[in-house]
Amino acid sequence: MADNDPALLDLLRHGHEERNIEYKGSNLKNHRADSFAWGPDTVNAKLARSAMAMANIGGGAIIIGMDETTPDTWDPNGVAASVAASYTQDVVQQYINQRADPYVTVTVRKPVLDEKTFVVIQVSGFDELPVVCTRGSGSLRQGAVYTRSRTKHETVEVQSQTEMRELLDRAIAVGVQKQLRPFIDALSGIQEQGMLQSAEDRFRAEREADL
Repeated sequence: MADNDPALLDLLRHGHEERNIEYKGSNLKNHRADSFAWGPDTVNAKLARSAMAMANIGGGAIIIGMDETTPDTWDPNGVAASVAASYTQDVVQQYINQRADPYVTVTVRKPVLDEKTFVVIQVSGFDELPVVCTRGSGSLRQGAVYTRSRTKHETVEVQSQTEMRELLDRAIAVGVQKQLRPFIDALSGIQEQGMLQSAEDRFRAEREADL
């Protein structure tokens, strides 16, 4: 069954890379439909690198089947059936997480737009700690921490103090949020109860004033 999730289709129609959206070409226009099939380490490592970077900025999506026609303008051309079939959840997840610590949560989707099939790798942000590459191969470097650049939408190693500070701030924010969640939930309940009580008190006061 075709995956026609409107959110995924919007990613295909968007046509421009963002910090949390990365496009990969199909090369269908060059009659090389198998050039981005999952399998060769040159392809797998590039996707793992991007997935680690996406996890470190809070999540994103890698879309395969887009061809750049002019600078930062991408056409949704889709991928060949053999390319789509080469991507499976277990294989992609295993490859990435054999090279990442902590694990990266990814979901492989295959939406269809205008009868063309695409591969979308959705990446969740890290839960507690930033992701570090633990095994070098292809374009991966052991010990590297990857991010998505703010100045140019590409995957790079964290090198500047600004990038490192952003990563640490997010780790602190995620950690604090998880620790405080029970208290936030409890406080929200108290606030809602208080607002309800206040509304009831105002209603009674207005009724008494009308009598």
